[in-house]
Amino acid sequence: MKKMIEVDDIYFNSDTKITPKQIKQKLKGPDGSKSFFAVATENIQSKYDTGIFSVAKAQLSILYNIEEFIQLKNSRSKAKIIQEIKQRRLKRVSEARRSKYHWMDGVAYFKKNDNLRFRDIDESFIRKYKTFCSSYLNQKPRTITNQLIFIRTLYNIAIKEGVIAQKYYPFAGEKEKIRISSGNKIGLNVEEIEKIESLELEKYSTIWHTHNIWLFSFYFAGMRISDVIKLKWSDFKDNRLYYVMEKNGKPLSLKIPDKARIIIDYYRQGKKFNNGYLFPFLREVDQTQAEQIYTRTKSTTKLLNNYLN
Repeated sequence: MKKMIEVDDIYFNSDTKITPKQIKQKLKGPDGSKSFFAVATENIQSKYDTGIFSVAKAQLSILYNIEEFIQLKNSRSKAKIIQEIKQRRLKRVSEARRSKYHWMDGVAYFKKNDNLRFRDIDESFIRKYKTFCSSYLNQKPRTITNQLIFIRTLYNIAIKEGVIAQKYYPFAGEKEKIRISSGNKIGLNVEEIEKIESLELEKYSTIWHTHNIWLFSFYFAGMRISDVIKLKWSDFKDNRLYYVMEKNGKPLSLKIPDKARIIIDYYRQGKKFNNGYLFPFLREVDQTQAEQIYTRTKSTTKLLNNYLN
């Protein structure tokens, strides 16, 4: 009876909609048994189920980095540890190519991993993890910051669900602060753009497509490559391009520049053969399979980047 009264209090005093699962966790108290990896995999699974594959995969990579950190043994040589981390990463990539590993297998693995509790993630943990990412993974400050943002997000979810008490939050007040630094990017000048435009390349070769796609992106105010690859003929109406940015879901309408129109006309004769796409790289993909589109887009991006270099 006493527990039922507690349930009523939790339910009716909640400012937002609360599930039975969350009530149960609150009854357990802030030192419940839920691990950091359990909360993380729920978040990744949610991203996967809603088709946000790029975010889900990036977050899974962070979990592998954290696991490498908590298993770190400083008694061994740094060079040996770095080599073994690279080998484990290459093994996952190799097995994925041979269909022996799907990155959702990684999610299943971390669901059962209870080696890290939220209370373990304090200021000292974060400080040492940043050093690990820089020294052992050779990551840039922005990449490290993105991982801290992910950890902070999961901590906030855990506090909301009653997994951990607010007093343990390592990002509060004068504790760990996440600072987002701006990169020092240098753009191309007019002469360099004109040199790229005037390149003569073999028609319909991969580097010719790369040239066209890069310029197309440039003419449309720097469209992301993943958005360019997925453009369809149906996205062009009344001398305008209509598309939704994949990264933030923002719908855009842009007037078609004259130089971009020339590129579009190059591909008009292949309109029947590209399965509705402007560019030919997704023509063989099943359009009902979102993950297949994501995988092919990613591999195409890697291919085009190689030719762009």
